[in-house]
Amino acid sequence: MFGTRKFRQSLRQAAAFSFLLLLWLLPCSAQPADPGSAPAQTASALLFVDSTTIIGQFRDGTLYTGPEQVAFNLMGNTLFEGNSTAREAMVYLVGILDPFGKKDQYVYFSDGEEIAFTMGRGVLYFGELSDPDLETLLRVIPLEQGFWEIRGGLDDRSLGVLAVEGELRAAEWFTCLHQYVLHYNLDRQVNARIAALYPREGSGGAGTSDLPVGGRMRLYMDGNPYYEWEFDGKILKPVWGIRSDDEWSFDGQYIRPVFGMVSRQEWIWDGRMLKPYWSPEPANQWIWDNGILRRFWNNNPDEEWRLADGLVGPHWSQDPTRNWVVEGNFPLPLIAMVVLGIADR
Repeated sequence: MFGTRKFRQSLRQAAAFSFLLLLWLLPCSAQPADPGSAPAQTASALLFVDSTTIIGQFRDGTLYTGPEQVAFNLMGNTLFEGNSTAREAMVYLVGILDPFGKKDQYVYFSDGEEIAFTMGRGVLYFGELSDPDLETLLRVIPLEQGFWEIRGGLDDRSLGVLAVEGELRAAEWFTCLHQYVLHYNLDRQVNARIAALYPREGSGGAGTSDLPVGGRMRLYMDGNPYYEWEFDGKILKPVWGIRSDDEWSFDGQYIRPVFGMVSRQEWIWDGRMLKPYWSPEPANQWIWDNGILRRFWNNNPDEEWRLADGLVGPHWSQDPTRNWVVEGNFPLPLIAMVVLGIADR
């Protein structure tokens, strides 16, 4: 048990050894200090799931999941995916000031408007808090100096221990806790529980009443069932296999993953244009124009797709291996999601 004295002693020994090991293995991202200046005081943390298994290390604003493997990096209160600090790599804007404060505080998607997480009193919730019994992802329990137990919000089981050296800022706390969410798929578990209690009937967006039903897509020349897709009027999903990551809901306006977090995954359709909800970048916007799918800005003819007589294929290529058969009623934005490879996450 995580609460036993023996376990905490073994954890401290493992943490001390692992800090030395990872400090040697991982590249230092900080610039060399001025010999005449005082060394910068930065916090570090190891993310344990048991006394010997580590799922990440946070140091110098970077979350590593292995030697030289950067999962996220933090610049101020902005969390980026991987090593990049480009706008398109933005994942979250952390508005939390005190993870253990009594007031609920928020983490926003990169648009700075939609709430991705709520946190307060050491508890992390999925989305904007409305029902703690449904939306609790995890809670943080202090053990002793420098050690914090992470417990699951669904069943209160122990998920691991966070070993901290120094003082983590609020955004750094979130970065570490978010890794536990990803490791255990806590967001998907919450989504599944909410979906079971409140089945999605669409959000009432534009075009909901006119949704087509009963459509399939498959490659023209390839019999591999992996590439077959179906749409039942609400959900786009692969025909064969269990691939929950590749299931999408469509209400006539928004296309969202059925499971998991929608950050950097949600798309919006306005009747002609398909674009990512999280990013205003024009290069990622696509438009259907008289049966042709193309980029809205800086279009490259080699990337155009045509739809005619139940077939979708490259506009300026006769390569039959890249053609798709469209059967029944399949909405244009979902056709784009399939041929562009977006649907297959």
